[in-house]
Amino acid sequence: MATRLGFLGFEVRQGIHAAFEHEVYASVVYTCTVIESTQIKMLRRLIELAQDGRRLIVTGCMANVQAELILEAVSDACVVKIEDQFTIPSLLADVEEQNGKRDWEAGAKEFQVAMDGKVATIPISKGCTGKCTYCITRLARGAHQSQEPGAIIEKARQAIKGGAMEIRLTSQDNGLYGNDIGTSLAELLEEVCSIPGEFRVRVGMMNPTGALRDINALVDVFSRHEKLFRFLHIPLQSGSGRILQAMSRNYDVEQFCKLIRIFRKALPDISLATDIITGFPGERDEDHHASMKLLQELKPASINITRFSSRPGTVAANLPDRVQGVVSKQRSRELTSLRLELSRKGLEGMVGSIQRVLVVEPGIRPGTLLGRTDAYRPVVLPYNPKILGTFQDIRIVGNSDVCLIGED
Repeated sequence: MATRLGFLGFEVRQGIHAAFEHEVYASVVYTCTVIESTQIKMLRRLIELAQDGRRLIVTGCMANVQAELILEAVSDACVVKIEDQFTIPSLLADVEEQNGKRDWEAGAKEFQVAMDGKVATIPISKGCTGKCTYCITRLARGAHQSQEPGAIIEKARQAIKGGAMEIRLTSQDNGLYGNDIGTSLAELLEEVCSIPGEFRVRVGMMNPTGALRDINALVDVFSRHEKLFRFLHIPLQSGSGRILQAMSRNYDVEQFCKLIRIFRKALPDISLATDIITGFPGERDEDHHASMKLLQELKPASINITRFSSRPGTVAANLPDRVQGVVSKQRSRELTSLRLELSRKGLEGMVGSIQRVLVVEPGIRPGTLLGRTDAYRPVVLPYNPKILGTFQDIRIVGNSDVCLIGED
């Protein structure tokens, strides 16, 4: 199914168009509602798609926790909860049959593997054990449940056999993988890296508590396997211990710093991506400054900055002492300025070096390709179809605030 639909971001409609040379009868949208602005964009897109007269199938987090909003926007949309996604192939087949076509068969197992060119995205678990006071995703996804390692390995094998060069392992918290089925993320990574072939694996987001659960084994497997991108995505959310407690993040600043120190001691060039929420209820100037100071000390390669957004059904939606919008915007601007400064300085030190780069996708700008170093630093290259899906030794000739510039 993935080869016919091809997941692209949150929306599958483009993949459907690419899959069929004849008329398309359905649009499938995988929704996100992590913040209010995303929710608004999702609803606007659903209304746009409904206007073309095709069958609209909506799944993802909004389907689980905001189905009424979807149906208010598009009354005849087919809303499919996350746990029922296995029914979507049959729904699509029925749509084709109703229109006098039945050109393909699809199975639920295939539908769960997302392929986008040379990149395969494989979910390894769903849900989480956290109780973060601001998070609507945990309400949509439910309790943590790991996928069986054998199924994950088989999907990875098939993706690699199908030409994937980058395997992305994803979940709400990769660090928790296996805690419910007697295994661990480190053991899964050992198995994935043992698959024959030349490829790279990107490990998705791990919360600090989950990563600390098996820290020594994780550091060991990252140190021994070159197939693993030297990359960590570990959200901080705030540099203030008081705000972390209000968020119910279940770790403190020192535990976060300890985790990063352990990884960097073993892998000095490992890239750190982290997340910050600014404007959380009760956040004061000193809390904001604590976040700024800690980020300056940690020097992450990238920082995802989000202004607090009240989500329905969460504890934080009812917290007092809201931060004024103008204050939240100013703090966000200061964090963004720091993000760009830290990113630029980190990239400047790599100019003039030769980097091993995996080139897997077109760049954002026309006439370019995007590759990744072994530490997952982005490298923009002149478009050359011959190097797409290959490893190249690239000379770094410059940088912008957010990426390296290379020449092959």
